[in-house]
Order: sequence, then C-alpha cells, then structure tokens
Amino acid sequence: MKAESRTFCTLFDVNYAVRALALYRSLEATHRSFTLRMFCMDDEAKRAIDGLALPFAETVSIGALEAHDPELAAVRPGRKAVEYCWTATPAVCLYCLERDPSLTEITYLDADLMFFSD
Repeated sequence: MKAESRTFCTLFDVNYAVRALALYRSLEATHRSFTLRMFCMDDEAKRAIDGLALPFAETVSIGALEAHDPELAAVRPGRKAVEYCWTATPAVCLYCLERDPSLTEITYLDADLMFFSD
C-alpha cells in the first residue's frame, strides 16, 4: 500500500529557525511522504532555510503571505513579533488552502514540535 502524502505548515522567525529545522528532520525520519510549508516571518529565516535546500520543504516569505492577506499585514504595526506570529497562524493555513487547490487538508504544526513516529 502506498503511503499517503501529508501536507503540513509552520511559521517561525530566525529565532525559531533551528527548532523548525528539528521539526523538519523529525518529519523526515518518521514520514515517507510529506511536504512542510515553512512560512518564514523574516528574511533571515528564509535565507537560512532556503540555503539548506530541504527536499520536502517549501518556504514562503512574509512578503508573499502579507501580499495574499492584506488584512494580516495591516495589523502588523500594532503587534509585537511573537504576537504577530500568533495572529498569522490562521492566515498561513488559509494561504496554503487557497494557493493550492489540490489540497483537501492542511495540518498546522508549531515550529518547536518534533515527531517520534508517524
């Protein structure tokens, strides 16, 4: 039986990039087929992850997310960085579903999670 491919998403800034990488590696170790859409909340995080050329990862810049959801971008000035990340969580899921019509579901993962089995 062919393993079902799963699509996950997460968001993080440069301060959580190492944790997001640990999440990715744990998925790699426990899932045969997956995509992790990694929403980079700053340019430094995106450069770091892109530089690793992770085969099952797709990075999305904060600019792309905010262009897709101008209402999200509008609240940014009034939020601390961590608050903005919390605010962006539903927008990340919606971005994935709206930009990829082939998706029927998306699973959001906090960047500091790890998998130990499938």
